Amino acid sequence: MQIVSISNGSIKKRNDSYMGQITITYEDGSKIRRSVTEKTLRKCQRALGALKRSIINGVEYIPPSVIANQRRRARMVGITTPENTIHGYVDYLTNTWLKEKRLEGCTNNTLYSHEQRINSHITDFFRDKAIEDIKPKDIVQVYSYLIGQGLKPITVKKFSHILTNSFKFLIRDGYIKNSPAEYVKTPKVIYSEKRALDDTEIKRLLAHAINYNNDPQTQNHNMYMFIKLTLASGMRKGEMCALMWNYVDFRNNTITVKYSLEEIDGVCNLKPPKTNKTRVIAINTDVMEELKEHRKRYAFGRFVFPSNNDKNEPMPLSSCFRAFKRIRNRAKLKDISIHQLRHTHASKLANSGVPVHVVRERLGHASLSTTMNYYVHSNSEQDKQAADIFNDL
Repeated sequence: MQIVSISNGSIKKRNDSYMGQITITYEDGSKIRRSVTEKTLRKCQRALGALKRSIINGVEYIPPSVIANQRRRARMVGITTPENTIHGYVDYLTNTWLKEKRLEGCTNNTLYSHEQRINSHITDFFRDKAIEDIKPKDIVQVYSYLIGQGLKPITVKKFSHILTNSFKFLIRDGYIKNSPAEYVKTPKVIYSEKRALDDTEIKRLLAHAINYNNDPQTQNHNMYMFIKLTLASGMRKGEMCALMWNYVDFRNNTITVKYSLEEIDGVCNLKPPKTNKTRVIAINTDVMEELKEHRKRYAFGRFVFPSNNDKNEPMPLSSCFRAFKRIRNRAKLKDISIHQLRHTHASKLANSGVPVHVVRERLGHASLSTTMNYYVHSNSEQDKQAADIFNDL
């Protein structure tokens, strides 16, 4: 039976020994507990980590002390034994860390990104490197190495998450005492303020989207409505591609965001939205009327934005990216991304005085601080209005 999750585990002192225990949850809801007992806290941490890895990897659990004794006896008679795979850092990342992240609930898309980063630059740098031999200077060098490969600081920060998180797990399981990444700063990331489209740019982008839809050479006829609805709703691109007619309410002029689309190696799958929370968004009447026309003329299957090949399948994200790139280039807006349509929606709401908690609900943010940090920006007119409050001082 498939394992759904494994608890982090706990260790308790009992008389003159330590007992470590984890809980395993299976897909039918059943749970079992597995435990290990060792004389010292350090040994118990190692044993609990070894137990968890054996369960994740589907192999027999062998206590670390037994493995050490087997190696000791082998060395005494002159037999060379291979190193335990846990000692190889890259092997640990690919064979244990990724599997545990899956059990933590990471999405397929996130796991795929982690795997790609491990298989590329992390493997190149840490090939044949043992965990216990990695020092802070190695972490400094790997950041320099990644920058030297042409990666931006924001991308290097994503690699640093893998390093810091995996070393935290290794400390938890008793294989190292300190993380070599703990005192190493990642390259500073300077976040540029997201730019919202102004009214002129919105009109130009939509005009070129209409021309693109009407072009006889065009196969993807989704893009005008896709851009218009994104601007009107603030939905994420994955949520837009996953939208089905079942969740469009023409009577009440609302859309229910229930799924998001992910695409990995050309395979598309539906998943819950980013915060795992369904939300309902009100849409203005004009856009809803255009949605009705879009359904009659083109999207007459299950999905609001269907695939070119099958109206009952969603438009892949890769197709959406390619079509949007052509449209923005024709509109001479090469610096605009699909995500900036969502940002434009949020900025217009904020600049119109819509309460920030309403903006948050429409965007589906997990916390109010995310909305404040990334979407609520003052403009010169609002700043002037703020200054005018103090005219009577």
